[in-house]
Amino acid sequence: AMETWILALLFRVVLQEGPFGSKATISIFQCLAVGILMALGIFTRFTFVCFAFPLAAFFGLKMIKQIGVCPFAVIAKVTITIAAFVLMAAFIMDRDKDFYASPSLVLTPWNAFSYNSKVENLQHHGLHPRYTHALVNMFLLYGPMVLIAYVNLGMTAISLIAGPRIVDSHERDSRITLTTCCQLTILFGLGLLSSAPHQEPRFLLPLLVPLVLLSVHTKSWEK
Repeated sequence: AMETWILALLFRVVLQEGPFGSKATISIFQCLAVGILMALGIFTRFTFVCFAFPLAAFFGLKMIKQIGVCPFAVIAKVTITIAAFVLMAAFIMDRDKDFYASPSLVLTPWNAFSYNSKVENLQHHGLHPRYTHALVNMFLLYGPMVLIAYVNLGMTAISLIAGPRIVDSHERDSRITLTTCCQLTILFGLGLLSSAPHQEPRFLLPLLVPLVLLSVHTKSWEK
């Protein structure tokens, strides 16, 4: 639940200034918030990387796009984002060190990843077919929203094959940006988690955020 909440906040912070092509600058608050939320999310559960990567990439690309306007400001904001992440991660590692009474720093996300990356460890918790998340758990948790998402992803794939559409307004551009971020979050989150042979429904809880947003913003397919 906390992983889901942090992902929702990350969506809000990253997309609050509009689409990729907009001229709105990224604020210092956004840089601090993204760095802190990424650290909190990863230390909450290491799988947060799977869900947050598209948003982090979008945020980074939008920064790069503004280098031509003010390169020194962009460098400063990248530095602030990284510093916020490092400081928050260092604080959490220090708290984990005290919690586990360890003589050295504890890197909890790496320990969790190392354990879950070994099939012999996962066997103790039960092994599942790799399609379990996509064909069973998603529908178990989210019902009709999954059909909307799958159809939306399919229509996007068809439109990409047919050729890009012309974006004729800022409002439409904003909707496309939100839709794209939701689609990529679903693809990365569901795809990467499905690569593991142990698949519990609760692992997919963060997908509630992009699924709801995608369902709300999905409109009839225009010819």
